[in-house]
Amino acid sequence: MTRLEIDIKGMTCDGCSNAVKRVLSKIPEVKEADVDWKTGKAIVELSELNEQLKNTIKESITRAGYEVVNI
Repeated sequence: MTRLEIDIKGMTCDGCSNAVKRVLSKIPEVKEADVDWKTGKAIVELSELNEQLKNTIKESITRAGYEVVNI
């Protein structure tokens, strides 16, 4: 398992955290995601990690309406 920490801008409530967690859970390689709007961070456990998967994660979060600051 690989752990990835993502900095996300634009989350303001639990609903935002849940929205990000929902889109991350749709990615097959994501085994677990903990998203905290107060810290603006998502901690993601992955079965594997590569640049294409990073791009997929970033695009999914962006489509949900949030900005990925660092991945």
